[in-house]
This record gives sequence, C-alpha cells and structure tokens, in this order.
Amino acid sequence: MTALLIYSLMMMSYNPKPKLNKFLYLFCSIMMLVSGVMSMERLDMRADDTYPVWIYAKLGCLLIATALPILMAKFLPKIASKLSFLYLIFILAAVFLGVYRP
Repeated sequence: MTALLIYSLMMMSYNPKPKLNKFLYLFCSIMMLVSGVMSMERLDMRADDTYPVWIYAKLGCLLIATALPILMAKFLPKIASKLSFLYLIFILAAVFLGVYRP
C-alpha cells in the first residue's frame, strides 16, 4: 500500500494531469486512515473515551499531508517538486506522533 502511495505521488509530481494517479493516491490515503482507526481499536481506544491530543495532531498532519501534493500539483506545478520537503515534514511528524505518543 505504501509503495502504491509513493508511486502515485511521484507520478503526480511529474505529470499532474492523469486522474488515475490522483485516484490511487486518495485511495491509499483512505486505506491508511482506516488502518489507523483499526490500530486505535487494537489499543482499546473507544469513541466514548476522550482521545489524547496526539491523535488529533496526527490526524491533522495526515490530512494536510494528503491534501498537500494534490494542491501543489494543481496550483503550483512548477515548484511542486521543490516543495516536496513540506510533505516529508508532515509525514515525519505523523510518524513521530504515532510511534512515541507524547
């Protein structure tokens, strides 16, 4: 799933026109969100409990990281590849929040 996500992201950065790459990217992002919800279930975090702040921060980072490449490819196509470090920063922040759970 991660390889398909990275492939569709790279194809969007080189050629933002094909709809299939955008669809694959959004599909992989939704599947990763579903797997995150399933891992919260495994940690016995129910909806009736109040969620910790790190879950909301991770969700925010992932939503920004999901929307950022599509918006960059559409509105800033000439510098989208140069701004890809922003994508990496949001992904690394989400990974940090998921692993260390501050």
